[in-house]
Amino acid sequence: MRLLDLSGPEWTVTFPDRTNPALIAVVKQAGGRWHSTRRSWQIPPSGQAATVLAELAAAHGFDVIGGDLDEMTGGRQSLAAMSTALDFDLTGLLAGVSPEVAEIAARLKPHQRVGVAYALTASRALIADAMGLGKTPTALVALAIADQWPAVIAVPRTLVSNWCVEATRWLPVGTRIYAVLAPSTPVEDAMRLRHRGVGVHLGVPRPVGQVYVVPYSMLADTAVALARFDPAAVVFDESQVVKTPLREWVCAICLHPAPGDRCTGPAAHRVTGDRRIHTYSTKVVRAAKHLAAGVVERDGLVFALSGTPNKNRPTDLIAQLDILGQLDQFGGRESFVHRYAAGIDPDAATRSRRRTGTNLIELNTRLKATCMVRRRTADVLPGIGLERHQLLVDLHPDDEQRYQEARADVAAFLAARARQVAEEEGLEPGTEALRARMRAEAGLHLVRLGPLLGVGARAKVPMAVDWVREFLDQTDRKVVVFAHHRAVVKALAAELGCERIDGDTGDSMPIVDRFQNNPNVRVVVVGIMAGGVGLTLTAASDMLFLEQAWTPADLDQCEGRCFGRVNDAHSATATYMLAAGTEDERVAAMLDRKRAEFHAVADGAVAEDAGEVAADLLDALL
Repeated sequence: MRLLDLSGPEWTVTFPDRTNPALIAVVKQAGGRWHSTRRSWQIPPSGQAATVLAELAAAHGFDVIGGDLDEMTGGRQSLAAMSTALDFDLTGLLAGVSPEVAEIAARLKPHQRVGVAYALTASRALIADAMGLGKTPTALVALAIADQWPAVIAVPRTLVSNWCVEATRWLPVGTRIYAVLAPSTPVEDAMRLRHRGVGVHLGVPRPVGQVYVVPYSMLADTAVALARFDPAAVVFDESQVVKTPLREWVCAICLHPAPGDRCTGPAAHRVTGDRRIHTYSTKVVRAAKHLAAGVVERDGLVFALSGTPNKNRPTDLIAQLDILGQLDQFGGRESFVHRYAAGIDPDAATRSRRRTGTNLIELNTRLKATCMVRRRTADVLPGIGLERHQLLVDLHPDDEQRYQEARADVAAFLAARARQVAEEEGLEPGTEALRARMRAEAGLHLVRLGPLLGVGARAKVPMAVDWVREFLDQTDRKVVVFAHHRAVVKALAAELGCERIDGDTGDSMPIVDRFQNNPNVRVVVVGIMAGGVGLTLTAASDMLFLEQAWTPADLDQCEGRCFGRVNDAHSATATYMLAAGTEDERVAAMLDRKRAEFHAVADGAVAEDAGEVAADLLDALL
């Protein structure tokens, strides 16, 4: 007899043919784990699991006891179908809204209408459309239709101005929009926002606005004050910023760490009983969780926006799903790790050799049926694509010698460390066990790899400058040059006589405006980490990468600045300048493998076994 029992704290699935691969695959998709003592499959209750089990019962003749699956599925099936749609009729959602809001919604692209409908249906949604497809208008119009205020929008520091300007475009006239900025903000930056009709609060926000745009750098200091405004909605742009899954006990009153019976805050509150919260150790993640928790309790809207929500591994999603109030739909944190991150310990200071996720296609399916809407550039803009090229260059003999000396220093350090580990743990030199132990502490040695790659990057600056000058002489197009190390960014900008966007840039919008609209401004240098999100640089369809990042998602973000935009649709070319005979080539190959895992979770593609880039590189240097 095939039976679904929904009466217990966990749902039970039993069937006589226990080795039936088709049934096992479906039960695992629902989050099921085999319980050897009970001789049955145990499934944590969730709306997504109910959807999968309803299909299982109908297709394979299961008897259902202890509950009604039709009631439990709710709107999950419609969410799953909506997640792949490219258009949606918003007529029903627009009933009762003001004519101005209806007019704003009419300006949306078809796929953005789907995003709005999905976000409002799910209430707590991850909008994961690819870069350039308009996640910002999607979120803002959803807020306008819901008419739930006040709303808090947390963004990277460099995107505050961009979000404020977009809010004035996609929200009704008269909406009170405020930017919450650090007290040290230059006067000209604050005045520029005020001239655009945006209010400015320096330091502590005041309860006078409908929309508060807050940089993540200010979120920890303002989250408590903002929570007192009882926000009805909160939006986290580039939500991969709040990915850190490490947790700790904190004081429920002031949110300071509370390792003992008193918190470490200035008031030293007692934290016994209900004054103690198990939350995240990173201040930004903790503040985001605190702010979103109140919105979830009031059945408000919580949106996370990211084209790369799982930049490194599936566990990057844990904190984002928790902040959205959706982690329970996946059976909780431990169940998520067990099912989709086997071999990965998100709380470990060092990690095991196996860094890839498991059951990633299933995870993609569950995300779309629960809270994630994602469309790729190829889905929305067929024929628009990106070409990647590698340009191998030979270093000058003097630069080559300096590079090899730096490489030998890193290799010598790693060899000495390997001998030390072998002696401390009784491992044989050259064995797989020792190699795995060294890979596990790869993150501790990144500080030594950075200077090594920096030596090669600085040596490529003259060749990059020559490439850009030749490009400008031979074409009438614009180009964006990306680099990673701040010294390299500054050197490139100085040699090319152009502006740069990096960690030292305050408001990047004037630089972007000049590059986009001034025909005489044909080149800009951008830092991969500081300028790889939220910028629109579509005046260029050509990019030169002098350096690479540790994760392919960071590079994809940079590439997305120049192509695949619905409002300026064109293809693009990315040229990666690699120094022959250096680690540049090895890192490029590793990044290609690592890119496959991201697409497995986000897009449902088949993943290869992608190891951690830094660990692989250290492995090669041993």
